[in-house]
Amino acid sequence: MIADRLAVFTGDVFGQPATASGSVLFLAAVCFTLQVYLDFSGYTDIAIGIARLMGVRLAENFAWPFLARNPSDFWNRWHMTLTGWFRDYVGRPLGRKSLQRPVASMAGTVLVLGLVGLWHGAAWNFVAFGLVAGVVLAVTSWLRALRKRNGRGPLLGDRWWSTPLAILLTDLHVVLLMILFGARDLPAALDMIAGIFTRAWTWSGELGAPFALALLVALFHFARGRYFRQRGLVPLSPPLRGLFWAGMTLLIVYGIPEATQPFIYFRF
Repeated sequence: MIADRLAVFTGDVFGQPATASGSVLFLAAVCFTLQVYLDFSGYTDIAIGIARLMGVRLAENFAWPFLARNPSDFWNRWHMTLTGWFRDYVGRPLGRKSLQRPVASMAGTVLVLGLVGLWHGAAWNFVAFGLVAGVVLAVTSWLRALRKRNGRGPLLGDRWWSTPLAILLTDLHVVLLMILFGARDLPAALDMIAGIFTRAWTWSGELGAPFALALLVALFHFARGRYFRQRGLVPLSPPLRGLFWAGMTLLIVYGIPEATQPFIYFRF
């Protein structure tokens, strides 16, 4: 209901990025990030649920990734089956050989994320997606390790006031990465990223009530994540539950797009 509605908007902008303003490009990148997560996590939840009906327990694949406080935390929460496989069979063997060499360790991190990007397809935008993600992860992990070695805590995310900022910056870097992931090719991705910062932030056209409602329900879903604790998800209060399900009901009645979209990850 939500991912397919977002796909109507993101498909238009990613298909014709040259005509969009900076604000539209940024909103499309945010929506595409939400679309990928909702589409992929929904598909894996269906698979996990069907398997459990037959007595098979599959691994969880997402753990509230948009609440991550740094890139390392994000990759520990996002597509955990894939990143875990690369960590166990590529990252750890490389890490054992470069434990005492920080530069080699950082290069190994970049290599692992580069392979993750290449796994999605033999195209330069996927290679760039993986390499950029690897560089960001390597640098931020090295900085965190350096501060820890000097007896300091994380730069952001260890205090109540800095946690929202750490989450926001982490999510912003994910949104920019997803442009590389979703663009039709590398030049188009670079044009979109440059356009966000260089084009005027103006708005023209109507998103439509179903799109706006889908976006609100998606954001409300992520807002629920702040209730997540070690022992599970604390139930929302009855008024908030009623608001959530009212939005979902309106989406079911009015918001379903005419054409459904195939699961994004079926192409990989």
